[in-house]
Amino acid sequence: MPRQKQKVQSNIVVFPASSGQSRTEARPPRSLPQTGNVVAFQDDRIPATGTTNGGKVHRRMRSRFQKGCLQKVGDWIVVRFRIDTPQGRELKAEKVCPASGPDLLTKAEQKRRAAEIIEAAGVNKTEQIRQTTQSVTFAQQAERFLEQSRTRRRKPISPATYDGWRNCLDKWLIPNIGETMLQDVNNGTLKTLVTKMVNEGLSAKSVNTYAGLVKLVVASAIDANGEELYPRRWNHDFVEMPLITNQHRPTFTSDQVSGILTKTTGQR
Repeated sequence: MPRQKQKVQSNIVVFPASSGQSRTEARPPRSLPQTGNVVAFQDDRIPATGTTNGGKVHRRMRSRFQKGCLQKVGDWIVVRFRIDTPQGRELKAEKVCPASGPDLLTKAEQKRRAAEIIEAAGVNKTEQIRQTTQSVTFAQQAERFLEQSRTRRRKPISPATYDGWRNCLDKWLIPNIGETMLQDVNNGTLKTLVTKMVNEGLSAKSVNTYAGLVKLVVASAIDANGEELYPRRWNHDFVEMPLITNQHRPTFTSDQVSGILTKTTGQR
């Protein structure tokens, strides 16, 4: 016999008689804190509605360009979105219209109203994001970049690379330029850092590798369209980046080559 689905009537779950649970259970009404037109959510999540088993579905907003997500919360239709702040991205939800009654908007009207709310909030404006990141230090952006590089879907870094970058940040970059505002990290900043690393005896390869990580962190600050907020034309001549020379390459003498060829004769 095919399994019968539970019927959902508003906040009441009705169990079919064949399920052996001939009773009804009332769901407790949602009680959400509200401030004006904004619905506040603790724990950075918004409860989803419409599930037949009474469970909750939690979804995270995309980290970049946003269109918002319409949802029924209590007696209201709200649009949820994230907004950038100096403390990070915060979850917001603003009322669009009542969920029932004469003031209920059509789906198309709800979408238009949601778009107006998001545009008014300046969520996707490059200037808004730029103003937010102006209060971000190199150390803060470096931590974000490192975590995103480890957890991203497209080409995440390996554990070995993560450990290497972590060591570089902790030992060299954060102690020297960590408190510098991200927007102020430029060729002059890099030149000072390179000079110090060279004076401390780091190899040319290590200096180039660590400087490359500085460039990656600065380039990781992007706007809603994926464009760099602080594009740089790095000048290695001005920075006095050391050249990598005399790298160790394995070599063989003529006798060693002859020995290798003798051993491989007849092998397929």
